[in-house]
Amino acid sequence: MEFNQLQKTELFNKYILPEKDFIYRVCLKYSKTRYECQEYYSETMFRVFNFIETYNPQLHIRPWLYTITRRIIGNLRIEQCKHNIINIIDIEQLSVIRAESNSSNCIDIDNYQQFYSDNIINALNTLNPVSRNAILLQQSGYSLSEIADKLYCLKLTGTLSINTVKYHLRTGKL
Repeated sequence: MEFNQLQKTELFNKYILPEKDFIYRVCLKYSKTRYECQEYYSETMFRVFNFIETYNPQLHIRPWLYTITRRIIGNLRIEQCKHNIINIIDIEQLSVIRAESNSSNCIDIDNYQQFYSDNIINALNTLNPVSRNAILLQQSGYSLSEIADKLYCLKLTGTLSINTVKYHLRTGKL
């Protein structure tokens, strides 16, 4: 059955608008910046409107909305990684943080050998690449979600899960 715009609008107003705060909270939870949250929220609302006819009113709305929102966020992050999209706002915030920081910690995945002793380098080299990079990124001051994003973009993990990062930091296994 084909739904017209008026029917979609009625369904949207009835089921989705009362849950708009829930959708925003989910977007906020999985966003690094307000700009990113707004982008996720707009995309989610747009797609939910387009596919509102797939919702089964006999089921609870929130699990359906949560699933859609998470899939959209995941797909947008994948697209950003594929196209190497750089968020200008993130760069500006990062440069402000670095300018204010008195830390000389500039450890990176590529230059860590110059900052550690031979024993630590040998120990790091015995780890698999995912665990080694997770540890080095943690030492560089990245948050767990940033580490998950970087490992995913480097194609070292197949997921954006923070739990995967925690596992690699804890065990050092693949």
